[in-house]
Order: sequence, then C-alpha cells, then structure tokens
Amino acid sequence: MRVNRILNRILFGIIILLFIFILAGVAILIWKDVPGIVFAFNNLKNRLTGEESVSYISEQAEPYYSALSEEGDSVIPHFSNKYLLNQLPEPQKNCAAVMYKSILNHDDSCSIGNFGLNEDQLRTAYSFLYYDCPELFQVTNGYTQLSRNGTIIEISFDYILDVNRYQIFREEAEETIASLKKETEGLDDLKKEFSVVRYLRDHNVYDSVSPLCGTPYAALRLGYGKCDAFARAFQWVMQEMGIPCLHIDGPGSDNTAAHAWNIVRIGKNFYELDVTSLVCEPGEEKSDELFSINIPGSWLREAYSAYDIFETFAPLPDTENFASGHRLENGFLYKNCELEAIASDTGEVFTEAYRSGGTYCIQFTNKAAYEIFKENEGKYISMMTDLFKTGIKYTVTSYDTFNFVEFSISKS
Repeated sequence: MRVNRILNRILFGIIILLFIFILAGVAILIWKDVPGIVFAFNNLKNRLTGEESVSYISEQAEPYYSALSEEGDSVIPHFSNKYLLNQLPEPQKNCAAVMYKSILNHDDSCSIGNFGLNEDQLRTAYSFLYYDCPELFQVTNGYTQLSRNGTIIEISFDYILDVNRYQIFREEAEETIASLKKETEGLDDLKKEFSVVRYLRDHNVYDSVSPLCGTPYAALRLGYGKCDAFARAFQWVMQEMGIPCLHIDGPGSDNTAAHAWNIVRIGKNFYELDVTSLVCEPGEEKSDELFSINIPGSWLREAYSAYDIFETFAPLPDTENFASGHRLENGFLYKNCELEAIASDTGEVFTEAYRSGGTYCIQFTNKAAYEIFKENEGKYISMMTDLFKTGIKYTVTSYDTFNFVEFSISKS
C-alpha cells in the first residue's frame, strides 16, 4: 500500500510538471505572436458575422515593411524598377522580401504565416518575385506550401543549383554584365538596349535541351539558351543599367508551346521585344537586322498570350508603341505599301546585292501594309528584275509576327 501511494504521488507530480510545461509553451507562443492571435480571433468573428477579413502583418514583418517602403533597393536590388513587385499590396510585397532573403540564403523553406496570405496571394507574390528578379536563377517558378488549420504558414523552394555552384555562376554572369555596362557607358538608353540585344544575338545559339538552358547564366556565359534564358538575361542587364524591364511569358495563341519575351521602357514609352527571334539554331546564318525589337505589343499578342497572372493581378503597361531608331542596318521601314516607291527606294541595294550577292530587308509598321506586300511580292520582284532584263536567283525569309521580309540575292 505504501509503495502504491508513493507511485501515485510520483505520477501526480509528473502530470503536474507536464501541465506546467504545456502552459509555459502556450504562454510563449502567445507572447511571441499576440497580434496573430488577435488576427485569428477577429477573422473568426468576421466569418461568423459576415464581415470582410483583413490582412495581417505582424511585428516580425515590420522591418521588411519599413525597408520596402523607404529603402526598397537595399532589400531587393533595383526594387524601384521592379514593375510587378511594386504593384503588390503591402502584405504580399513584404512576403516577397522575406522570400527573397531566404532564397539568397539558400534556405530550404521560409515561414510566412505572419502575412496571412491565401493561395492566390502567395502564388502572385512568389511569381512576381521570380519574374522581376532574374538574379534568382537558382530556383524554379514552382514551390511547395505548408498549411495548418487553413492558413499557409511555410513555403519550400525548388532549387536547381546548390549554393556553391550558384555563387560561382552568378559571379561569372555579373562579370559579363559589368563588361556590357562599361562598353555602353555614355550611350543613351536606346543604344544601350540595342547593344545588349546584339550581344545576346551574336554570342548564342538556340538550345532547349542542354543543362541550364532556361537560365540567364546560360545566355550570358555558356553561349546557348531558350527563350526564358534570353528574356531573363536581357532583363537582368537592363535592370543593372537602370532601365526598367519586365520578363513575361505565355502560351501560343493556337495552344502551341509557351514563349518568353520582354517589355522595356525607353524614354517615356514601353515597348515589347523578342530577343529569341534573333537567335539562330546551330549552323544557321544570323540576320543583322533587329526586326523584333521595340515593337507594339499587339504584334506579339497575335502569336502569344501573356499568362493570366499578369493581367489579373498587375495590368501590364501600354506597349502600343513602335521605335524605329537603330533598327535596320541594311533595310527600309514603311508605313504603307506603295510598290513603285518601295522599288525605287530599294533599287540601289538590290543592284549591289545582284552584283556581289547579299541581303536587304523591308519592314512595315502595320500589319495591313505587310499583308498587301506579301500578296504582291512577285510583282515587286518583277519590277526589280526589269532593271537587269534577266532572271534573278533569290530567297525570301518572312517573319509574319514582325511584318518583316528579308531578301537574299544570289551573285549574278
């Protein structure tokens, strides 16, 4: 009996200690996140009463809130030029800052429960971080989220590079960017832009299968890539030059493969451009003409549609602009299709190409004029061959998306 009493007292003491530990744990949790408890209680009350719930930013998030509002560039480099991130509401913007820091630290996961984001809000915050920050090429656009009691409390990142390889590759990419900045120092933004485009065109071939082919590192250092690589590399260099630039993507209009391209601000206007269209497959000859640069957005929208996340959560800028400067090295730009005038203008370059072999091009600033020229292409060539009274060997390369035609004339 005495032994039983002793055992009962020991058991009772253990139970008391466990109860004290549990109370202490709850007290600590409440002390660390009183606002979060209040937030959860208020949201429960609002659901019961039908009132609208509000977003919650805890004390823990305040440093990022203040930094992004007042010192954004010190938290996320070039933050003031990050078009998408700047359109996010504060809770999502703050969450993006925390995720940015965690990714740079190569953390497996990041606690985000304090921001009170739902699935759509988290998807938007992470996607905009990915699209606005090409330097984060160690991760994909995918992630895993952890929820508890209906609240997203953690996000886990999908890394494609370990921290050591990323650091090496990033330093190498930044060396190339620094070299481009030095080479273009003193030029206006338009000339800087075209210099970067030419660099990416001349130093790369299109490759969609090799390792890292979708990263900006591949386009800046490895000499190959696919559309993602060129769009993100161009964006990265532009941002480092202080020129606002977006990387966007979306599916083909006829449900073909997705594509990536850019929006850039030169002066007061936004333009769209597709660097990938200038990059050749291995063994192909490169065109000297920058026909897919600084074009109206409607041209690309006939072939591709931006993903809904852009238009739904951050309307894209107006890009119905066309910049003609520095566009064509050996070609002619027209608004209307007047065959006799075009034949007269192109006579000299046609003659030179006929005698020595060469190329020249014609581009139209509107689709209707381009279509008329395509329909009368044979008539135009007949007008040109009348100059020599003999047959001419030639090939024509057309890029319908860009209203562009290039003629290659064989040597006579």
